[in-house]
Amino acid sequence: MMELVFATNNPHKLLEVRALFEGSGIRILSLADAGCRHETVEDGKTFYENARKKAGEIAALLGRPAVADDTGLVIRALGGAPGVYSARYAPEGKRVDRVLSEMEGKDDREAYFETAVVCVFPDGSEIAESARVMGHITRERRGDNNFGYDPVFFCDEMGKTYAEMTLEEKNVCSHRARAFRKFKEALEKRTGEKHDQ
Repeated sequence: MMELVFATNNPHKLLEVRALFEGSGIRILSLADAGCRHETVEDGKTFYENARKKAGEIAALLGRPAVADDTGLVIRALGGAPGVYSARYAPEGKRVDRVLSEMEGKDDREAYFETAVVCVFPDGSEIAESARVMGHITRERRGDNNFGYDPVFFCDEMGKTYAEMTLEEKNVCSHRARAFRKFKEALEKRTGEKHDQ
């Protein structure tokens, strides 16, 4: 079985990604599983730069393949904010409130989520993939799953907010799920192995 260290300290991300790779022959290890307590300073200007830095630091520290993602909500009416600052846009539990406050009175609600996934190998080579999901910002919270901006991001394709979806539904359509599926396909091409779900 192939093992990849997932360079995140976010338990919600870990849960989503492990579900995506369940039964695939790829084991997703947390930083804790790998005995690592590292926290990367995310100072990149793009999602790719942040993901590459996180994966690169862990691969260098542990000498084994590491994968990371960087994800952000991009809102047109806010000039692309929160973007790469999505995780730092406000204190934990206050990000949705800030978005709703800043979007008050705005008719243009268009937004998208973007995820960049980068896997760095001990030899310095990498695989990089990305995906976007289009939607819009609701005028109030909807749904019970309160991870990140999910209660106010309405996914046009599914006709509901991320917070109104089950984990299984979200893993069909989400930006992170799509980026990681593309990554899995690229990994299969690199290794010459099929990792079926």
